[in-house]
Amino acid sequence: MRRKKLELTHPDYPGAVGKFDRRGALAWQYGRGGAAHYLPGEPGDPKFHERYLQLAEVQSSRQHHLDNLADAYLRSTGLSDAICYPPRGLSRYEAARYIGISPTVFDELVAEGKMPRCKHSQGQKIWDRVQLDIAFDALDSDEDSPINKALREARRQTEK
Repeated sequence: MRRKKLELTHPDYPGAVGKFDRRGALAWQYGRGGAAHYLPGEPGDPKFHERYLQLAEVQSSRQHHLDNLADAYLRSTGLSDAICYPPRGLSRYEAARYIGISPTVFDELVAEGKMPRCKHSQGQKIWDRVQLDIAFDALDSDEDSPINKALREARRQTEK
């Protein structure tokens, strides 16, 4: 059965761990496992402090490098701005969800002319979010509202 070794930490040196060896002597290291590095002396000693700062800087530069790699990967895959703004074009399901209704009810509203028809691009149906906003604002409002008049006029022009 393995005994758990006692480890010490120091509030002024995050990442530094003090361990007792078999003889009972306290040795300090920075990091854990295969990446652990020996720190000379005790916390507060000038050599300890200097070596700690060197190792912390290396760790910081490694983390910075990893962050840069992650950013480069996200940029290369097109995910760097992962939907931080609403898309302009929406699929049928997304358009229905955007309005807050089921796709079936959305289809009925499109057929009734209360929601805009889709645009076609490379075989896909796409709904314009701005048109959806205008049509949604016009729902359950006066038939003679300026928005409804503009929508009716736009529909007449597209049907010609």
